[in-house]
Amino acid sequence: LSTTESLVTECGNTDPYFLRSTFYVLPHSEYTLESTGLPLALVASPLADRGSYTEVPGLDRCAHCRTYFCSLTRCADGAYFCHICDKKNEAPICHQNNLRCATMEALAQSQPKT
Repeated sequence: LSTTESLVTECGNTDPYFLRSTFYVLPHSEYTLESTGLPLALVASPLADRGSYTEVPGLDRCAHCRTYFCSLTRCADGAYFCHICDKKNEAPICHQNNLRCATMEALAQSQPKT
């Protein structure tokens, strides 16, 4: 139930407290969905407070457009390429600390002075 208290360890999927579907399993076809008579929807609570968080040391951001590192970011030769502006960003190790958790809250830092 959506009201059940739970402790979730994220391993690629977000905590259902933040985002959940009206179905646990998606219908195979539109006909199957229509035959249920139930709506297919997502319930999103992006500002929900769960009380406990996993600390991640720093979030990588593009030095050019300030976009955050994500699963679409390409890594190559000690650098990564922004998925928005395609600019090269130097990184000693192209680690994916930012992708370890499915749900993340980041306090935006002020832009560096150039």
